[in-house]
Formats: sequence, structure tokens, C-alpha cells
Amino acid sequence: LETIVDGRPLQQIVPLSDLVSARFIKIDVEGAEWLVLQGMKDILAQLSKKTEILLEVKRRAVEQAGGTIKDLIALLEGAGFAVYSIWNDYSDDIYFERSPAELAPLANLDFAQVDLVLKRP
Repeated sequence: LETIVDGRPLQQIVPLSDLVSARFIKIDVEGAEWLVLQGMKDILAQLSKKTEILLEVKRRAVEQAGGTIKDLIALLEGAGFAVYSIWNDYSDDIYFERSPAELAPLANLDFAQVDLVLKRP
């Protein structure tokens, strides 16, 4: 079953004052992460120093939307975020594990899919 949903910039849905003071933002839009980040690029640098962002990135989706992984990382770092990967094997079992996942600085840009955590250094 497929459904088409109209998209709107986040700033039209959530007041800017709430966005810039958010503690945590999760972006899970099934491959449209590059488009969402493009829509947020003017407010990324304004986010609180405590704001952390979690997003899943699929290389193919970024490229189909007209971006590159290097562009994506440059956008995030340019807004003052350090980029970390967090382990995810994308199986249902991950939700039942007891140990917390560890963050690692993103060192390898050669991935098909990765979960990223963005936080201020």
C-alpha cells in the first residue's frame, strides 16, 4: 500500500522558538532525509547547543534527491555539529537489546545505510 503525503517545511509545523530549543530531533522520513535537511539548513546553526539529532541516511536516497554524502556531512558540520555513527543492524532484535549503543565518530563515508547522531562538540 502506498500513500502520498504532502510535505511542509518543519518551521511551518513547529514554531521556530520550539525548534531552536529542542533537546532531541529524530528525522525518519524513509529516504527523504536529504530533502528535510535542505529544508532545515537555515535553522540548523540556530539550534540549541544541547540539541541532538538522530537520522538514518541511505546513500542511494541522498543521491536520488540530488545530494551526496559529502554534501550532507558538510551541511551538518557547517552548522556546528559533530557527526557520529551509531550501530544498527536494522533488525527487530536491536529493540530488545539491553546494552546502550556506543557513538563513534563517522570515519568512513563509504556506506549504503547508516544511523547518524549529530551533536555539538
